[in-house]
Amino acid sequence: AWTRHRDGRKGSGCCVGHKLAIHTGAGCAAACNGRRVGLVTNDAVDAAAICEAMSRPNMRFVPVKSAEQQAVLMLHKTRDLLVKQRTMAVNALRGHLAEFGVVAAKGIGRDDELLALAKADAALPPVARTAVTCMAQHLEALDLSIGAVDEEIAKAHRQNPVSRLLDEIPGVGTL
Repeated sequence: AWTRHRDGRKGSGCCVGHKLAIHTGAGCAAACNGRRVGLVTNDAVDAAAICEAMSRPNMRFVPVKSAEQQAVLMLHKTRDLLVKQRTMAVNALRGHLAEFGVVAAKGIGRDDELLALAKADAALPPVARTAVTCMAQHLEALDLSIGAVDEEIAKAHRQNPVSRLLDEIPGVGTL
């Protein structure tokens, strides 16, 4: 679907006179309901499924996103990925240090406490200290990247009137 938005913005040059319609994944799955799992697909089978989907009266379509909308969506997905990576790194560090008896309370805000405990532990082998230092640098880089993406999201939010309007709804924010 990602390249379909680009094609929609360009006017879908290969189909002059036709309007590009982007359907939801759920709608396509419903149209392909008759297919068996493992059935070999080819262009003819795919075309038949598309025709079936287009002939349904309750078929829903996705509006074509502008380049700016795609860029903001990319920011949000990048932020999600970075947050997941930070969580994975903190959990890995917590697990590794627990093997050496260095334990701190859980929570993403407690990683500094965990790193301080590791630094203060004299029984931690030098090789483990090297790994902890590497993980600490990685976490710091992730935090900086998340902060930079958050700033870009806030900037895009301030420039978008629809986003600002949605922000007035209680419980809805820039993220």
